[in-house]
Amino acid sequence: MDLIELKRINKQYENKEKVIEDFDLNIKKGDFTVFLGPSGCGKSTLLRMIAGLEKISAGELLINGELQNDLPPKERNIAMVFQNYALYPHMSVEKNMGFGLKMRGIDKQIIKQKVTDAAKILNLTDYLDKFPGNLSGGQQQRVALGRAIVRESEIYLMDEPLSNLDAKLRAVMREEIVTLHKQMAATTIYVTHDQTEAMTMADRIVILNHGDIQQIGTPKEVYQRPQNMFVASFIGIPPMNLIPLKNHDGKYYLENAELSLKDDLGNQPLVFGIRPEDAFVDNAAPLKMKVTYIEDMGADRYVHGLVNGTKFTLRDGSNNDYQVDQEIGVGFTAQQVSFFDQVSTNRVEANLWK
Repeated sequence: MDLIELKRINKQYENKEKVIEDFDLNIKKGDFTVFLGPSGCGKSTLLRMIAGLEKISAGELLINGELQNDLPPKERNIAMVFQNYALYPHMSVEKNMGFGLKMRGIDKQIIKQKVTDAAKILNLTDYLDKFPGNLSGGQQQRVALGRAIVRESEIYLMDEPLSNLDAKLRAVMREEIVTLHKQMAATTIYVTHDQTEAMTMADRIVILNHGDIQQIGTPKEVYQRPQNMFVASFIGIPPMNLIPLKNHDGKYYLENAELSLKDDLGNQPLVFGIRPEDAFVDNAAPLKMKVTYIEDMGADRYVHGLVNGTKFTLRDGSNNDYQVDQEIGVGFTAQQVSFFDQVSTNRVEANLWK
């Protein structure tokens, strides 16, 4: 049985359009699920409705098969980690971590033991007597995690918990959170707009836009087989190249290069998609790109340019020197190409090659 079930969930504020409409999602016990999407897509609102911090306008939220809609947050056996840590500045680390248990009337000795155990896991043992103002951002984030851990909840909700940390510390904390998730055999829902976090942490990613699910899948699935052009352009750094194809007399052209597609496609408007790492420099290829910018990343370079006025990027590991305004040929293998319908923007699943 699914641990969490969201059935036709709606969220509408007074005198405003719906933020979430008829949202359905099931989450299995033990999953690390990431809600990923741009700012304003509804991911944090969904998380807060699961936590009980936002009222559900319509629909049902079930946990272990039991309706949760009218239960207050403290009765949902859920722990939440916020973006701003929400630590009490006048309390020590130990008291911050144990405060939630104290408010529930738990025995002092039990609280002390739980806090001590959590501190060992999070390498906070030497900081229990310190105050938040004396801690680094990473240490404060660990305290916030520790406060959630001591509750020993069935479900952990995390709302962009790493967004205030620098890039290096975020990478360390990503690993620590995933390790904690596995150690506790917990069920975690994690909200982020950072696709690197989603791709490196998730068992399953739920990609959202304007309150709607665009795709659900493993990191590999959403990267290799994006179900629409939004996912294709949102996932990947740099994102997938998307170029509308020209159609003349039933034949398809990428710039001036004819593609060997099947003859029975009619006049279906198509978009050609390929990842930057699947394109390569081939000056003998009929597809030409005018170089506009070279992004040197050390081991690799991203060569940016224009293909018939459309932006295009390829990853190049050679030692070749490129110049702005230089024209280069672009090659690719048919197996790495994705096709999308220009009108619906959905992926065309059928094999279109001859």
